Amino acid sequence: SVAEWALPEFGILEFDYASLQRPPCGTAAMHGDTFEALLKVLWESTCEVPSKLASLRARSSVMYLTSVQVREILGFFKTSEDRADLFVMFNTRIVDRQNGKLWRVRFERDEEVRSLQERLGYASFYPYIQPENARFELD
Repeated sequence: SVAEWALPEFGILEFDYASLQRPPCGTAAMHGDTFEALLKVLWESTCEVPSKLASLRARSSVMYLTSVQVREILGFFKTSEDRADLFVMFNTRIVDRQNGKLWRVRFERDEEVRSLQERLGYASFYPYIQPENARFELD
């Protein structure tokens, strides 16, 4: 339980901060040509995946993406952990959340979805517009 847990004296302690704040209405997503250039750089880069994610994280606060763009960029990362980290970065930067089914398909396994729900919060990850075919496990 939380009452029994003690903060370790050494090691790394990580937190995911999850905000429910969304882009203001009318916020423009990254222009298509700019996004294509970003994808090209990601594809051609010889950097390791952690470096690519770190560079995206450094710029994510000034980038807004459409659901289609999120789906495309998620496709560049092979592991579910990398896709989850990327999605956590851009979760609040998606300008058309009503089209969430476009990026949800990149998370195929129930375990991936549950992990994101736990990291971002169930309210943040809930498919309000199209809840069909979604699974929920609440206590």
